[in-house]
Amino acid sequence: MGLCGGRWGDGGVGKTTVANVLAKQGGFYPASPVDPVKDIAKEFFGWDGRMDDAARLLLDRICRVGRRISEGYWLDLAIAKVPKDGSVGRLVLDDVWFPNEAVWVAGCGGIL
Repeated sequence: MGLCGGRWGDGGVGKTTVANVLAKQGGFYPASPVDPVKDIAKEFFGWDGRMDDAARLLLDRICRVGRRISEGYWLDLAIAKVPKDGSVGRLVLDDVWFPNEAVWVAGCGGIL
């Protein structure tokens, strides 16, 4: 399943909250293509996790650099963190922004 919604710069529409509810009550495994972007922002740029205009710009720039390497760069990193031992039955991506991510979800039989 992929969750999408909101406009660039409009955080807080509830995608992660829904993903967490699905994980807790529905047995979904939560993953997010934006988590590796945030990890880089924290580790290399000292981002404190607060979401303001400067943070959104930083995250956007990091995201664009990764997508120049490969369109699916961030999705691939997020999926790589999913356990491969068969313990994950259902997956929910909490931040589907790009068409290739939606295509991936649909290709796995998921819904947006």
